[in-house]
Amino acid sequence: MIITARSALELGQAIRRFRKKKNLSQSDVAKTFNLRQATISNLERGGESKKLDILFMVLSSLNLEVSIQEKVPPPEIDEENW
Repeated sequence: MIITARSALELGQAIRRFRKKKNLSQSDVAKTFNLRQATISNLERGGESKKLDILFMVLSSLNLEVSIQEKVPPPEIDEENW
């Protein structure tokens, strides 16, 4: 699944969707990075973030957007046939 984000709100919604798909709480994600649950909540709501707003304004002016998708694991290397 690939989700396109053109604003801080859309980015937050994508993060929420992937977090819920993995059955993680906001607290689970926050603990991973030693953040507060409220920080993750604010991010998911597209809360006040001037840096993100600026980023999306610059992307928009360049006719660009952000695509979010799960990481694809690198292919396994068969060392015998390398």
